[in-house]
Amino acid sequence: MRKLIPSILVLIILITSLTVSFADGSLNKILLKENGIGKNYQVVNLKIDGKTVKSADVPPIIYPLNNQERTLVPLRVIIEHLGDKLNADIGWDEAKQEVKVKTKDKEILLKIDSPVALVNGVQKRLPDNIPAKLLAIGDNSRTMVPVRFFADELGLSVGWDEKTVTASIDMPKVPEKETEEEPIINPQPPQENVADVTDVRVEMNGSIPQIRIKTSKQIDYKQFKLANPERLVIDLNNAKLNLSDRNKLESNGTLHIQSNSEVIKGVRVSQFQNDPFVTRVVMELGKSTEHEISFDEKSGEIVINFTNYIRNVKKEIMNTKEVIVIEGDSVADYSIMQLSDPERLVVDIKGGVLHSNFKNNLINIDGKVAKTIRVSEHTPENNGTNEKNVRVVIDFQENSGYNEAYAEVNGNKLYLHLEGEPFKAIKYEETGWTTSRFTLKGSTVTRYSIGRQLASNLIEVTVPKKDIELELASLNINDHIIKSINISEDLSQSNYNVKLELQDSVEHKLLSSEQSQDLVLELNNKNAKYREMLVVIDPGHGGRDPGTTSSILKMHESEVVLDISTRLNKLLTEAGFRTYMTRVDNLTPNTKLELQDRADVANSLNADIFISIHANAAEKVPTANGLENFYHPSDIRGKKLAEVFQSEMIKNLDINSRGAKPNNLSVLRNTTMPAVLTETGFLTNAGDEAKLATSEYRQQVAEAMFKATVRYFEETR
Repeated sequence: MRKLIPSILVLIILITSLTVSFADGSLNKILLKENGIGKNYQVVNLKIDGKTVKSADVPPIIYPLNNQERTLVPLRVIIEHLGDKLNADIGWDEAKQEVKVKTKDKEILLKIDSPVALVNGVQKRLPDNIPAKLLAIGDNSRTMVPVRFFADELGLSVGWDEKTVTASIDMPKVPEKETEEEPIINPQPPQENVADVTDVRVEMNGSIPQIRIKTSKQIDYKQFKLANPERLVIDLNNAKLNLSDRNKLESNGTLHIQSNSEVIKGVRVSQFQNDPFVTRVVMELGKSTEHEISFDEKSGEIVINFTNYIRNVKKEIMNTKEVIVIEGDSVADYSIMQLSDPERLVVDIKGGVLHSNFKNNLINIDGKVAKTIRVSEHTPENNGTNEKNVRVVIDFQENSGYNEAYAEVNGNKLYLHLEGEPFKAIKYEETGWTTSRFTLKGSTVTRYSIGRQLASNLIEVTVPKKDIELELASLNINDHIIKSINISEDLSQSNYNVKLELQDSVEHKLLSSEQSQDLVLELNNKNAKYREMLVVIDPGHGGRDPGTTSSILKMHESEVVLDISTRLNKLLTEAGFRTYMTRVDNLTPNTKLELQDRADVANSLNADIFISIHANAAEKVPTANGLENFYHPSDIRGKKLAEVFQSEMIKNLDINSRGAKPNNLSVLRNTTMPAVLTETGFLTNAGDEAKLATSEYRQQVAEAMFKATVRYFEETR
């Protein structure tokens, strides 16, 4: 049940982690429990708005993970000391172990043990992959949150004093009145080490702006955001506005730069303060996007880059046709080239940068038209700039019949229609996992004649040609609802005949009148129940991590389990399940799919179950053999899943049973759905190795896992 926690909770998220190092091993430590396991943690002092604060039980600590260290702070402490200063609503979902922080312009979702947060629906990785944690002292558990991430998101200032082992959190010092439009132009008293701001300009990288601030030397700055309208403010400390071209200034001494970018509407620069000197740069934002600030030593300029992340590339079937969708912060500025030998389509998104979500830049599509998609960052040759693009290369199937793509931009998505323009008068869309809707869109009110013979899978519709704009076509759909759609003319050439060949067990219902402008059919396949289930299949290892190598035949675990996974995926999709494989090939030799990435994918897809497939090893005990399935100790549903897998696989395979066992493995610990890790046999055992070497046995393993998956859903739905 969802509980609302006072708005103070907001700050919990604030405390983003601080990287620290300690020379004094005698500093205070405390024993805390995580998942029932005790461990000593370095205690950290905490100051909030300059005042030292204490926790009644679990204190702030240094949390080590993967050779990195971050400060975690109790959410409760933040709430008690900063809640009244933060205008936000915060909710805690105990069942999902999630904290939600909602401000006027942001919604932040933080999940216990997940290094990925959602900010306005966009995934953002926490520093050093160290997530929020539940840590306990005695019977008291506290939510512990990392700090810098939320500080950046909510505009807090975070500091660290290594000598006193103290973290500090402060509300930003923003003047009560915004006076960037009223700069101070009084005589300026002399000050030492003052830098001159000699130029400010806006340059474009594709459709993405870049702000360049020329200074006489490198200087410090502070940044924060203001709302209504949304603005990014950069205060340049100990800096005097002294433009080389004074003619750019308005009569009040302010520099105004107009921008036609959708990211920045304009830039204002003024002398905000004289004692000490502060030059303020205000950017009015057109759309919210991420930014980075750096100093270009060669040009002596502060550079503000607004990042145009390309976040996803995927294939979709839209209205019966194959479409490639490129999703990013700004995709409107693009170019398309069609190349041959081999046939491929090249799309460049100008100013684009690949998001960190792209772990594997080769996407196997295996569609009707597209075979694979390759995604990379690309710098055009001889263009005289360092402008980067994201390049998407779509490789076509042999004899795909590809002619010309139809491209359109809608919001933050570029749609590449590989089979020509979308149909104007036909609309076929999925309305649920087992239901779809078919619509004929007339140009005026007309009479449709519709019929379906008893016990037939064929629906026939006749409509006057003068009342609808249809294309003659023969479409092979072959999804869970429709086998094919055929559009032809009758002998008189005055009517269109539309024939829908349905899959077995599909029922139809007419939602419109036969005399109307649009004809609407609801189609339902009740036997397609497994389409409601999404199974994520995780072939272990891959790329530069081949896993175990077998003793005699020198088979790599990564290749063996990929073969089994591919066979299982085929069985599941043929039965109607929706599936996703964390990898579909063996990856490039220098690529590694991290354990957390595998769990993150399953969590982001909201999968129903997660199956990680491996092969075992015991080099020092070559007699060790058999099959075993692991589940996380705290996952009751995962235990059920592992027990069903163990039972069904032993029933269908000639192999020793090692049982279903609890294990605190990463992919089991970090997934939010029932998860099982299957060790299909020992590659270091001659008997198991010989079995796993054969195509027949791998197929038997896949079939046993398929039966276990079906049984699990039948017993738990």
